[in-house]
Amino acid sequence: MNLKLTDEEKAFERRIFDMADLSERHCCTRFSAFLNEREQLIAEKTAVITGAEYAFFGGYEGAVRRVMGIGGYSREEQDFPVKAVTFSYRKCDTLTHRDFLGALMSMNIKRELIGDILTGEGYGIVFCAENIAQLIIDEVNKVGRVGVTAKEGICAEIPKPEFAEISGVVSSVRADSVAAAATGLSREKAALLIKSGKMQINCIECDTDTPLSENDRITINGFGKFIFDEAGAVTKKGRIHIKLRKYI
Repeated sequence: MNLKLTDEEKAFERRIFDMADLSERHCCTRFSAFLNEREQLIAEKTAVITGAEYAFFGGYEGAVRRVMGIGGYSREEQDFPVKAVTFSYRKCDTLTHRDFLGALMSMNIKRELIGDILTGEGYGIVFCAENIAQLIIDEVNKVGRVGVTAKEGICAEIPKPEFAEISGVVSSVRADSVAAAATGLSREKAALLIKSGKMQINCIECDTDTPLSENDRITINGFGKFIFDEAGAVTKKGRIHIKLRKYI
C-alpha cells in the first residue's frame, strides 16, 4: 500500500521536516498540535527519514488524537503541552462527543487544539492544548442546554471504547470481501467504495485485493471504523470465518 499524499498533506509533511530541523538547531524538543491518525502516520514516516527521535502522547494511554514531540531532548509524557479538563453534570442528562466539540468550536477554538473527547455517565473528559485549558474551565459552564462544572485534570475513570461485534464468512481476507462483511453491501459495491478511495487500512488507502491482518484498523467512509479481529476456521467449501469490531 502506498501513502499517497494530497497537496495539503505534503505541506504538513514539510512542517514536520521543519520541526525536526528546528529541534536539532536549537537543541530542544518541538511539539505539534493534536494530530489525527493519518497525520500521525505521515509525521512518523517523516521523522524516520530525518533520523530524529520522536514520541506521541494524547493525554492518556490509548489516545487517538495525539501530539508529536520530535527531538531527543525532553519527550517525557509530563513535558507534552497537553492538559485534561473534566466536566461533571447530572447523570440524568446525556451529552455526546459532538455536544462538547460544538461548545468548544463556538468559542472559536481551533480543532487542532483539541484532542480526544470522552464521555461517561454524568461526566466528560476533554484533552486540549495546555494554553487553552484555563480558558475552557473559565468559560464553559454549559454544553448544549446542560449545565456543567469543569475542573483541570482527569477526575473520573477513562471510559473504554464500545464496540459492536460483526462476524461473517468470506471467500478471502481481501479488502473487498472484508468490506462487504463489515458494511452489509455486496462485494461488487464494496469494491466500488474501495476504488473510489473510501476505504483505508491503518490510515492508508487500499486496493480491492489488499489482504487484511489481525488488528488492522479499517475506516470506511460513511460506514464507520472497524478493527479486523481474526480470520478463523475454514469451511468445507474453503470460505473463511472472520470477526470484526465496529466502533459505536
